[in-house]
Amino acid sequence: MTKKERDILVKLLEKLSAQNLLIPNMPLDVWYAINRILPLPAVEVIVSTNGKDFLLTKRKDKFWDGWHIPGGFLMRKETLEKACNRVAKKEIGMTVMFKKLIGVHVWKDHPYANSLSLICYCTAKSRLKKGRFFTKIPVNIVPHHSEFIGKFLSINSEDCS
Repeated sequence: MTKKERDILVKLLEKLSAQNLLIPNMPLDVWYAINRILPLPAVEVIVSTNGKDFLLTKRKDKFWDGWHIPGGFLMRKETLEKACNRVAKKEIGMTVMFKKLIGVHVWKDHPYANSLSLICYCTAKSRLKKGRFFTKIPVNIVPHHSEFIGKFLSINSEDCS
């Protein structure tokens, strides 16, 4: 990359910030391009009512068709608590209380991102509008999500309650 190309790139990145085109306002093609080269943190929001159940939602898009844990990417300067609530409101229509970070997962095979998942244990603060609570991991689930839930259930049996 030449000095001129670097200068252009820096100016374009500064323009994203100046025009508030950061996540979630960033053009999707730009987000995908950045995400292919930089790891971006995401929250995986495991909601439980009793420490033994967990909430999943149906997802159907070009990357997955089946059950998944609600999740989304952290926004600039956002806390885990705020990110979990933003994701929960958007995906399941409820507010949650962040309880504990129970793990971190670096995706080596994510279908569209260079992602770092922060697996968060939360409890419900409001009534559920979407999704379903499970006590056993269903078959048709995002493969790594079954690992995240397994970790939640094993940690919870020790000290998450």
